[in-house]
Amino acid sequence: MARLATSMAVAAGLAVSAVAQTELFAPVSLGTSNSKGTGVTASPDGSKVYVTTDDGSLVVADGATGTFEKMTQQTGATCKTVASISPDGQEVLYTYETATNSVIQAYSVSDDSATWSYTVAGGKLAGAPKYSEDSMKVYFTWNDSEGHFSVLTIAGDGMSASETFAKSLTDLSVGGPKGVNATLIDTDLGFTGVDVSYEPMRNTEEEDDDGEGTGEYYLKEGGNYRFGEDNGNDLVVFAHLPKGSPLDPNYPTSYAFSHYYAYQAGLSGPGEVSSLGTTTWASIRPPILSKNGVRMAVAAQRGNVRAWTENELISQGANIKVNIKQQQRTNAEPSYSTPSFNADDSKIFVASNKNALYGIDATEPTLGKGDQDEFYLPYLWETLTDSLVEAGTVATQDYVYAITSNGVAHKLGVSDGIDEWAGQAKLDQLFVQADFTISDGKMYFVTTQGLLHGWTVETVPTMAPTPFPTLAPVVPTEEPTSAPIT
Repeated sequence: MARLATSMAVAAGLAVSAVAQTELFAPVSLGTSNSKGTGVTASPDGSKVYVTTDDGSLVVADGATGTFEKMTQQTGATCKTVASISPDGQEVLYTYETATNSVIQAYSVSDDSATWSYTVAGGKLAGAPKYSEDSMKVYFTWNDSEGHFSVLTIAGDGMSASETFAKSLTDLSVGGPKGVNATLIDTDLGFTGVDVSYEPMRNTEEEDDDGEGTGEYYLKEGGNYRFGEDNGNDLVVFAHLPKGSPLDPNYPTSYAFSHYYAYQAGLSGPGEVSSLGTTTWASIRPPILSKNGVRMAVAAQRGNVRAWTENELISQGANIKVNIKQQQRTNAEPSYSTPSFNADDSKIFVASNKNALYGIDATEPTLGKGDQDEFYLPYLWETLTDSLVEAGTVATQDYVYAITSNGVAHKLGVSDGIDEWAGQAKLDQLFVQADFTISDGKMYFVTTQGLLHGWTVETVPTMAPTPFPTLAPVVPTEEPTSAPIT
């Protein structure tokens, strides 16, 4: 099947080279297209690769050979999220949309058989659902006339799932957490998707009436949440997107505040949602959490990056504030890709819509305006790229990887932003918008034309040895134009 797929790509006039030393397999045509929102997910050992496609299909491919099959193909459906694999590695789920509903469909990893599904009637899912640490719950956000956060609990036999917790924006705005403006529900709000920390660390243990520790660690209103070591309470964060006209979530025109929320289940109850604060501009991507749940990063439109350092999530205001370059000051141009942390959560990486990547220190607050001199930079480095980075970045301990929309792959040092591939990992006339993944030293991505690629990442991939200028970090030559956040 992989050999046939390569022939299809050649017939279509696409660039397919012979298998290079650093390629795992020749590029494989999936027979579909892959635009922004779809993407690639790999099992922890890289043995299986899952690809969501524009036509609502889920494709499973062999991570070593690229041989693939379509696990499902829907009629008249679309897919706008990547697949999610459960922490125990036993199950994979993906979502698709029809004209009227959204569906979450799960499969067994061992034999690719369907296990359970859940239909969101009349709603559209936002972002990929995420599993709980014990693989028995699924967290997700979805939108109809407003935003909703839901928790599914999977039945003991693994063959069905039911909603066991739900909050809508109306719930959160009327008599809900502090800092939420009740009038915002009139502006057609939608949630952006979730991120989860499986290892929330100790902050403060709740005490009972006798001053004894109860062993419960939970969220409190106003953003003062508490978590503890060795508890099974996942920390979930999500945000809302104020949508103006036109109602295109990729190009919002509303300048309303975005609110950020967190959820943590109680050991003796369903838990609650708390407000973590706001940013001035709307976010189109979900916030991301560090693995230990004590740092969060947000990329909002108009080039604003906001983050919280260690334990500062208990406060309402971010203490890392970086205004990165944007294309136009007059338009609501968003940051296109989701931020990422490196392996030890010490650095954050984000792409701007002005063809640049940034590395930001996640351990130290940025200086206030009164303490900044003319040489102060609020980020570690800036590296220019040939085109937009629409796919999310992926970071390991020492490197952050990115692929531009024009098909140039980068392997940047997390501390200096220097590209070890020197811009030479370039796809000829192929374009990338879908999210990619790195698993066990292997990088998997898919082009907009539906070509699946698998590379090792220790050396420069030699897909197309086209000379290309080295992209080195540069000092910005203009003042940031994003409006400050208050």
